[in-house]
Amino acid sequence: MALLLVGSALAFAPVLHAGASNKNGNPFGNGTFFQTTGTFSAVVRGENLSGTMLFSTGANTNSSTNSSGGSTTISYLGSPDGFSRAGIYIGNATGMWDPSSGAISGQIWGGLTLSGTNSTTIYPEIYNTPLFPSPIITVSGTGVTNIVYVEPVGSNYFNDTAYISGNFSGSTQNKYPNQTFTAQGTLLQQQLYPQTVDTGEGTVPVQMAADLPIPITVQGVRVSDSYSTFSTVSNSVPYSMTTYTVTNFNTF
Repeated sequence: MALLLVGSALAFAPVLHAGASNKNGNPFGNGTFFQTTGTFSAVVRGENLSGTMLFSTGANTNSSTNSSGGSTTISYLGSPDGFSRAGIYIGNATGMWDPSSGAISGQIWGGLTLSGTNSTTIYPEIYNTPLFPSPIITVSGTGVTNIVYVEPVGSNYFNDTAYISGNFSGSTQNKYPNQTFTAQGTLLQQQLYPQTVDTGEGTVPVQMAADLPIPITVQGVRVSDSYSTFSTVSNSVPYSMTTYTVTNFNTF
C-alpha cells in the first residue's frame, strides 16, 4: 500500500521544463523556457513617426536562402522644422536576444526612392587652383607660339534617395506563455541636399535632414519560437560624387 501511495504522488508531481528555473515557485521565472531563436513583432513610435517591424533572433539555419533578419515599414510625417523628407520608408531589421540577461537589441534601416540615380554636367569653380579660364602658352616645332585657354567641366553623379536608419535596446518581460519587450532608440534620416540653380554645383553629399536624431520607442511580443526568413530589401544610401576634366576653351 505504501508503494502505491508513493507511486501515486510521483505521478502527480509537477514537471519542470529543461533549463527552467523554479525560483519563487515560477517554473519560467528566468525566461530560459523561451528559445534563443524566435520571431518578434513590434510597433515603432516617435515624433511624427510610427511603424511596424518583424525580426528574428538567433541563427538562421536556412543558409541557402538570401535573407535578412527582419523587415520594417516606417511612416514619417517629417520634422517640425520642415527640412526632413516625409514618406513611407520600407526596409530591413535585425535583432538579438540574450536569454541570460533578458537584454534585447536591434537595428532598423529603410529607404524612400526619390528621383533615383542621375548625372548632371556642371561648370564649377575649383578652389586652390589657378583662376579659370587659365592660359597655357605652347610653342610648336616651327617656333609658332599659341595660347590655349582651358577650363574645368564637372559631372555630378548622384543617387537621390532618402534613407533612415537607427537602433534600439531594451529588455524582455516574461509572463508565460507570453514574452514581451520594451526598448528605446534613435533614428537618423539622410538625403541629398540640392544646391540652387545659380551655383550650378549639383548636390551636396549625404546630410541629416534634421539637426537631432529622432527618439523612438519600440514595443513588441514574441510570436514564434522559430527563425523566420525575410526577403532583403535593397536600400541605397544617398551619395554624390563629382568628377572633373579640363577642356579647351579657346585657341589663338
